[in-house]
Amino acid sequence: MSRVVLVRCENYNDEHVKNAVIKGIDILGGPSKFAAPNDKILLKPNWLTADPPDKCVTTHPAIFKAVAEIFQSVGARLCYGDSPAFQSPGSASKNTGFVATADELKIPLADFVTGKEVSYKEGHQNKKF
Repeated sequence: MSRVVLVRCENYNDEHVKNAVIKGIDILGGPSKFAAPNDKILLKPNWLTADPPDKCVTTHPAIFKAVAEIFQSVGARLCYGDSPAFQSPGSASKNTGFVATADELKIPLADFVTGKEVSYKEGHQNKKF
């Protein structure tokens, strides 16, 4: 059974957001339930378009920062990115306000532009992605 947690947060103040995210993750079992040291994790912010945070189209950078700090605290290796419908991932990262936080936390932008084919012989429907 899937579990969903909703935690109220009154604003996008970094401390308030981080406390709310910690509370939600703790309810689900804590960050170590989802990541271990050196695990590779992609943070995918759901960039629909490359709009600034005040337009409320994508995940707010304060949430990205909180989640990133929490998973870095358990030793996970992070990258971030998405494939927005309009504009490049680099533009989206910049326009949505993620670059400054990512740079501060030393989190690289994942490559969503250059793809490569990967085989998965155990797949039931698809063998290549």
